[in-house]
Amino acid sequence: MNADRQEVNKLQNAPTRLEDACERTIPYFFGGFSRKSPVRMKCFEIYYSFRWNGFFTLVTIINSVSIIIQAEINSASKLNTSLSALDNFCLAVLGMEVFVGVVAMGLVQNKHSWLRLSALNCLEFVIFFSTIVLMSLGGGDAGIVLPFRLIRLLKVLSRFKTFDEINLIILTITEGSVQLA
Repeated sequence: MNADRQEVNKLQNAPTRLEDACERTIPYFFGGFSRKSPVRMKCFEIYYSFRWNGFFTLVTIINSVSIIIQAEINSASKLNTSLSALDNFCLAVLGMEVFVGVVAMGLVQNKHSWLRLSALNCLEFVIFFSTIVLMSLGGGDAGIVLPFRLIRLLKVLSRFKTFDEINLIILTITEGSVQLA
Protein backbone atom coordinates (compact mmCIF):
# COMPACT_ATOMS: atom_id res chain seq x y z
CA MET A 1 0.00 0.00 0.00
CA ASN A 2 2.79 2.43 0.87
CA ALA A 3 4.48 1.85 -2.51
CA ASP A 4 1.18 2.70 -4.22
CA ARG A 5 0.97 5.96 -2.26
CA GLN A 6 4.51 6.90 -3.16
CA GLU A 7 3.82 6.25 -6.85
CA VAL A 8 0.67 8.41 -6.87
CA ASN A 9 2.50 11.01 -4.76
CA LYS A 10 5.26 11.27 -7.38
CA LEU A 11 2.65 11.81 -10.07
CA GLN A 12 0.59 14.41 -8.25
CA ASN A 13 2.69 15.73 -5.35
CA ALA A 14 -0.08 14.57 -3.01
CA PRO A 15 0.33 13.91 0.71
CA THR A 16 0.86 10.23 1.48
CA ARG A 17 -0.62 10.45 4.97
CA LEU A 18 -4.06 11.66 5.93
CA GLU A 19 -2.46 13.79 8.64
CA ASP A 20 -0.71 15.83 5.91
CA ALA A 21 -3.92 16.50 3.98
CA CYS A 22 -6.26 19.38 4.80
CA GLU A 23 -7.93 19.14 8.17
CA ARG A 24 -11.54 19.05 6.97
CA THR A 25 -12.80 18.38 3.46
CA ILE A 26 -16.05 19.72 2.01
CA PRO A 27 -16.84 21.83 5.11
CA TYR A 28 -20.05 23.14 3.51
CA PHE A 29 -21.51 19.60 3.30
CA PHE A 30 -22.95 18.79 6.74
CA GLY A 31 -19.83 20.15 8.43
CA GLY A 32 -17.44 18.22 6.20
CA PHE A 33 -15.24 15.20 6.72
CA SER A 34 -12.54 15.40 9.39
CA ARG A 35 -9.36 13.33 9.32
CA LYS A 36 -11.02 10.91 11.76
CA SER A 37 -14.14 10.43 9.62
CA PRO A 38 -14.50 6.77 8.56
CA VAL A 39 -15.79 7.88 5.16
CA ARG A 40 -12.75 10.09 4.59
CA MET A 41 -10.34 7.41 5.79
CA LYS A 42 -11.90 4.94 3.34
CA CYS A 43 -11.77 7.50 0.51
CA PHE A 44 -8.11 8.16 1.30
CA GLU A 45 -7.44 4.43 1.17
CA ILE A 46 -9.27 4.10 -2.17
CA TYR A 47 -7.43 7.15 -3.55
CA TYR A 48 -4.11 5.36 -3.10
CA SER A 49 -5.29 1.82 -3.81
CA PHE A 50 -3.55 0.15 -6.73
CA ARG A 51 -6.65 -1.95 -7.40
CA TRP A 52 -9.06 0.97 -7.38
CA ASN A 53 -6.75 3.06 -9.58
CA GLY A 54 -6.54 0.10 -11.94
CA PHE A 55 -10.34 -0.14 -11.98
CA PHE A 56 -10.72 3.58 -12.69
CA THR A 57 -8.14 3.31 -15.48
CA LEU A 58 -9.86 0.29 -17.00
CA VAL A 59 -13.23 2.03 -16.95
CA THR A 60 -11.67 5.10 -18.60
CA ILE A 61 -10.27 2.94 -21.41
CA ILE A 62 -13.55 1.04 -21.85
CA ASN A 63 -15.49 4.31 -21.88
CA SER A 64 -13.22 5.80 -24.52
CA VAL A 65 -13.60 2.75 -26.76
CA SER A 66 -17.38 2.78 -26.31
CA ILE A 67 -17.55 6.49 -27.19
CA ILE A 68 -15.60 5.85 -30.39
CA ILE A 69 -17.82 2.89 -31.34
CA GLN A 70 -21.00 4.77 -30.44
CA ALA A 71 -20.06 7.58 -32.82
CA GLU A 72 -19.74 5.12 -35.71
CA ILE A 73 -22.99 3.15 -35.40
CA ASN A 74 -26.66 3.80 -36.12
CA SER A 75 -28.36 5.58 -33.21
CA ALA A 76 -31.41 3.28 -33.39
CA SER A 77 -29.50 0.01 -32.96
CA LYS A 78 -29.57 -2.22 -29.89
CA LEU A 79 -25.79 -1.91 -29.62
CA ASN A 80 -26.14 1.86 -29.31
CA THR A 81 -28.62 1.40 -26.45
CA SER A 82 -26.19 -0.94 -24.69
CA LEU A 83 -23.30 1.47 -25.25
CA SER A 84 -25.40 4.31 -23.87
CA ALA A 85 -26.05 2.28 -20.69
CA LEU A 86 -22.31 1.50 -20.48
CA ASP A 87 -21.60 5.20 -20.89
CA ASN A 88 -23.91 6.00 -17.96
CA PHE A 89 -22.11 3.39 -15.84
CA CYS A 90 -18.75 4.92 -16.77
CA LEU A 91 -20.09 8.36 -15.86
CA ALA A 92 -21.14 7.01 -12.45
CA VAL A 93 -17.64 5.57 -11.95
CA LEU A 94 -16.14 8.95 -12.91
CA GLY A 95 -18.45 10.53 -10.34
CA MET A 96 -17.18 8.08 -7.74
CA GLU A 97 -13.58 8.87 -8.68
CA VAL A 98 -14.25 12.61 -8.31
CA PHE A 99 -16.08 12.08 -4.99
CA VAL A 100 -13.26 9.92 -3.59
CA GLY A 101 -10.63 12.49 -4.59
CA VAL A 102 -12.56 15.43 -3.17
CA VAL A 103 -13.39 13.68 0.12
CA ALA A 104 -9.85 12.33 0.52
CA MET A 105 -7.94 15.52 -0.34
CA GLY A 106 -10.45 18.36 -0.21
CA LEU A 107 -11.77 20.38 -3.13
CA VAL A 108 -9.66 23.58 -3.09
CA GLN A 109 -8.83 24.23 0.58
CA ASN A 110 -5.01 24.07 0.32
CA LYS A 111 -2.16 23.22 -2.06
CA HIS A 112 -2.78 19.49 -1.56
CA SER A 113 -6.48 19.72 -2.44
CA TRP A 114 -7.69 17.48 -5.23
CA LEU A 115 -8.28 20.21 -7.83
CA ARG A 116 -4.86 21.74 -7.17
CA LEU A 117 -2.92 18.48 -7.42
CA SER A 118 -3.28 18.02 -11.16
CA ALA A 119 -4.69 19.68 -14.25
CA LEU A 120 -6.17 16.27 -15.05
CA ASN A 121 -8.25 16.46 -11.89
CA CYS A 122 -9.60 19.85 -12.97
CA LEU A 123 -10.41 18.43 -16.37
CA GLU A 124 -12.24 15.45 -14.85
CA PHE A 125 -14.17 17.74 -12.50
CA VAL A 126 -15.31 19.97 -15.37
CA ILE A 127 -16.17 17.01 -17.59
CA PHE A 128 -18.18 15.27 -14.89
CA PHE A 129 -20.20 18.28 -13.79
CA SER A 130 -20.77 19.65 -17.29
CA THR A 131 -22.07 16.23 -18.36
CA ILE A 132 -24.40 16.08 -15.36
CA VAL A 133 -25.67 19.61 -16.01
CA LEU A 134 -26.25 18.94 -19.72
CA MET A 135 -28.04 15.67 -18.98
CA SER A 136 -30.25 17.32 -16.37
CA LEU A 137 -31.17 20.07 -18.82
CA GLY A 138 -32.42 17.47 -21.28
CA GLY A 139 -29.25 17.14 -23.33
CA GLY A 140 -29.72 13.39 -23.61
CA ASP A 141 -26.35 11.74 -23.51
CA ALA A 142 -24.55 15.10 -23.41
CA GLY A 143 -22.88 14.35 -26.74
CA ILE A 144 -21.13 17.71 -26.79
CA VAL A 145 -18.96 16.59 -23.87
CA LEU A 146 -18.06 13.17 -25.31
CA PRO A 147 -14.93 14.37 -27.18
CA PHE A 148 -13.64 15.92 -23.97
CA ARG A 149 -14.26 12.65 -22.18
CA LEU A 150 -11.88 11.04 -24.68
CA ILE A 151 -9.18 13.41 -23.44
CA ARG A 152 -9.33 11.48 -20.15
CA LEU A 153 -7.26 8.83 -21.96
CA LEU A 154 -4.34 11.20 -21.55
CA LYS A 155 -4.49 10.54 -17.81
CA VAL A 156 -3.90 6.87 -18.52
CA LEU A 157 -1.01 7.65 -20.86
CA SER A 158 0.56 10.11 -18.40
CA ARG A 159 1.29 7.22 -16.04
CA PHE A 160 3.89 5.84 -18.45
CA LYS A 161 7.40 7.32 -18.49
CA THR A 162 7.34 7.51 -22.27
CA PHE A 163 4.52 10.05 -22.07
CA ASP A 164 5.90 12.31 -19.30
CA GLU A 165 5.18 15.45 -21.32
CA ILE A 166 1.44 14.70 -21.46
CA ASN A 167 0.90 16.60 -18.21
CA LEU A 168 2.19 19.73 -19.96
CA ILE A 169 -0.24 19.13 -22.81
CA ILE A 170 -3.10 18.68 -20.34
CA LEU A 171 -2.17 21.89 -18.55
CA THR A 172 -2.16 23.73 -21.88
CA ILE A 173 -5.57 22.26 -22.83
CA THR A 174 -7.02 23.11 -19.43
CA GLU A 175 -5.81 26.71 -19.55
CA GLY A 176 -6.78 27.07 -23.22
CA SER A 177 -10.30 25.75 -22.66
CA VAL A 178 -11.06 28.79 -20.53
CA GLN A 179 -10.28 31.00 -23.52
CA LEU A 180 -12.51 28.87 -25.77
CA ALA A 181 -15.52 29.21 -23.48
